[in-house]
Amino acid sequence: LAIKKLSQTAAERSQLELDLILPEKLPPLSPDTEQCIYRVTQEALENVVKHANAHYLSVTLAAKDSQITLVVQDDGQGSEQIQTEKAGHFGLAGMRERADLAGGRLAIQSVPGQGTRLQLEIIAA
Repeated sequence: LAIKKLSQTAAERSQLELDLILPEKLPPLSPDTEQCIYRVTQEALENVVKHANAHYLSVTLAAKDSQITLVVQDDGQGSEQIQTEKAGHFGLAGMRERADLAGGRLAIQSVPGQGTRLQLEIIAA
């Protein structure tokens, strides 16, 4: 429900077409895992709203066995420098650190003019 609300609010704020795919049920999650998924989603959506200049936003949360996968993707401007942080900006580093601390893996792919795709994989714990 929280991911749904975050996604809908971000799409409304930036007038984005939203494709939202959420499972009906997730396996039991520890508070740390749940918070990691929520905060990474929150930061990814904020990046789309503030920086992507996108028209389309896709948010997918899936569960297979104990593997949870979150994908946030946009069709915005993208960036070649997505792997490095701008001075004073710690959003990407914070997401990576949060994923690492929760035992997850974060991958970010961005292509100039074609958008950005963020994927978090984490084991339900």
